[in-house]
Amino acid sequence: MGEPESLPSFDLDHFAKAVGGDRRLMTHFAAIFVANATRYVTQMHGAIGSEKGRGGAWYGVAHKLKGSASAVGAHRLAALCATAEPLPPAGDARAQALSAIKDELDRLKHVMTDLMPQTRK
Repeated sequence: MGEPESLPSFDLDHFAKAVGGDRRLMTHFAAIFVANATRYVTQMHGAIGSEKGRGGAWYGVAHKLKGSASAVGAHRLAALCATAEPLPPAGDARAQALSAIKDELDRLKHVMTDLMPQTRK
């Protein structure tokens, strides 16, 4: 997947291809993505100290967010989530990862809004 810093925050071409170039669908799915991603980040915060491993809450939510981000072309966010998935609950690695994920999601919201003005409310 690559180092998160080296990846684009948002790949508009990838997203457009995923929805057949339909601008209305892009707007619709962008809004759904932002709502779901925001919810996933909240869930990750609640799972910081949860059990580790593939069955754990942290892993599950990070994995969902990674998949959603990949689907819309949010490659940097997907890579951050891939890095976060296996982190153990001990120490502050999860909190640091979540902080980076939140920051990237905030950037991504602005990028998506700038590229697709009709997503603004």
